[in-house]
Amino acid sequence: MLWSSMTPEEQRREIARMDHDHLCKEVFERLRYQVEFVQAGLKGLTLINGGAIVALFTVIGNKGESLPIDPRAIWWAFALFSLGLVLTIGTYMAAFGSQLFYAHSSLLQSWSKQREMLGGAADEKHVAMFDIGKIAEIAGIVGASLSLLCFIGGAAAALVAVLP
Repeated sequence: MLWSSMTPEEQRREIARMDHDHLCKEVFERLRYQVEFVQAGLKGLTLINGGAIVALFTVIGNKGESLPIDPRAIWWAFALFSLGLVLTIGTYMAAFGSQLFYAHSSLLQSWSKQREMLGGAADEKHVAMFDIGKIAEIAGIVGASLSLLCFIGGAAAALVAVLP
């Protein structure tokens, strides 16, 4: 049917149908984005903090009399690297939560558009789910940033521990 031959109500419903189709696709795209972005960034944080702990164990295990180590500084290095790992795990959970709520928001919005397509009224129920997803996203970004800062602090503490 040609757009010009449609009544305004039919045009409104067609636009709602197109919005519905687009939003359904968005749900699946968000899940794909979740996997790609989160895995790459958080694997890196896990690697640097976990690898640093292994490196510290190696240094301690192989130290001789020629390498004095400050126990207080090395303790702080371990603590910061460990905290960095904990924050990374928390960030994984926040990332999952954000995408869960974003996907649920998109699904609710698609159902609203479906009702609108059938002549019913649209609603705004999806907004609350989106807002929760945004909070989880911010928590994840903060967690990842703090994890990186823990790595930097742990590396500084480790250097202090082994430098004369």
